[in-house]
Amino acid sequence: MTTKIKNITEIRQLDTVRDESYRALQFTVRAAKHRRAADVQAAAGEVEKVMRRYPELAVQSNISAAHLNNFITVK
Repeated sequence: MTTKIKNITEIRQLDTVRDESYRALQFTVRAAKHRRAADVQAAAGEVEKVMRRYPELAVQSNISAAHLNNFITVK
């Protein structure tokens, strides 16, 4: 396996881990909004506000590997 292919494979694996972590954060925030504790609900609301300000993060993870792959393979 060439170094270039190895690096691309590693980047894709890291992208997958990042995507899973971001989705887990989204679900955790949604779940926290339904907790009884008002302070937990308030904190979840604040985190959700921040996440809504950066909607491209959810989309970006799907295209970043492709962009990086194009960047690496361009001669």
